[in-house]
Amino acid sequence: MTAAPRTLEGVDGLRLDAAAPDDAEAVLRVFADDPDVVRYVAWRPRTTHDQAERFLTVLRDDWRQDRWFWFARRDGEVAGGIIAAREGDEVEVSYVVARDAWGQGVATAMVNLVCSWALAALPIRCVRACADAENLASRRVLEKAGFSLVAELPAFGVHNISPAPRDCVRYERR
Repeated sequence: MTAAPRTLEGVDGLRLDAAAPDDAEAVLRVFADDPDVVRYVAWRPRTTHDQAERFLTVLRDDWRQDRWFWFARRDGEVAGGIIAAREGDEVEVSYVVARDAWGQGVATAMVNLVCSWALAALPIRCVRACADAENLASRRVLEKAGFSLVAELPAFGVHNISPAPRDCVRYERR
């Protein structure tokens, strides 16, 4: 198990903070209020306060198992979240951005912060990420963050957009 920083400081007022017990309202606002925000994620949105609190408990428990989640905060407001999971000599990242923060560089900043930490602090080969092949915004984020496309994965992932497996792409940053 690896110790991860509870906070990662970014630029332009962006800061990544580990989820706290009182973040249930942020979970609901960012992940439940807008189906388009969670359209390409594999987990179902949390729609009640109780579900959000259980989600936060899982995130805190995962912290002890080389799975780390941070909320992205800009000027104190939650703008998104990113999870990093260590698997052998790789770390996989996935992220979601609140609709009101789309197009403001939040996703790219989150990915860059976590990648910089992981590649410097962990004995890993690379950071990887998968995206739905049609999620062009996420693909652009990864490319702007220095990732390279390494594989096309037919019928690989199931997301909220469809119950059927969808084509995905895999990116890596070394």
